Amino acid sequence: PPAWRNLGSIYFHMKKYDLALENFEKCLALDGKFALAYSNIGLVYLSRMIEENNAALAEKALALFNKAIDLAPNLAAAWSGRGSARLAVNQAGLAVGDYERAIALDPDLMDAYINISIALREQGRYAEALKHLDSYKMRFYSRLPAGERADFDRMYNEIKTLKGGRSSMS
Repeated sequence: PPAWRNLGSIYFHMKKYDLALENFEKCLALDGKFALAYSNIGLVYLSRMIEENNAALAEKALALFNKAIDLAPNLAAAWSGRGSARLAVNQAGLAVGDYERAIALDPDLMDAYINISIALREQGRYAEALKHLDSYKMRFYSRLPAGERADFDRMYNEIKTLKGGRSSMS
């Protein structure tokens, strides 16, 4: 399965989702218990959901992430993916727990810090959102390209304004 997984990942990053899906499904044909393949297919559905503005795909992604977590409870990417699927179907509270689990399993999972902050912002939990953004900033900010730093700074300042106060990184 690793060769098909790698090829699927290449296609995914090229946004050739049909080809990515085909290769991830080949992984499952060889090993029906390959949790990462379920997680990766879930990511394909989430990406398509965003591109096509099709909320029904979030439910499909959610089922795939659940399967991945059932097979491999320590797969941080699946927890993070499930958090994103839950966020997409307006389950921000449940998403927060998934992102917390993903970060506990893999503290270097960059997207989980941003996504948990988005989920917390949606719940009006601005101080907590800033706490996770502060962690992200300490761990990853220096590695970001200039454009991504600007995006991060906008989000950070937006949440800081919503909170009406200052964070520890001010």
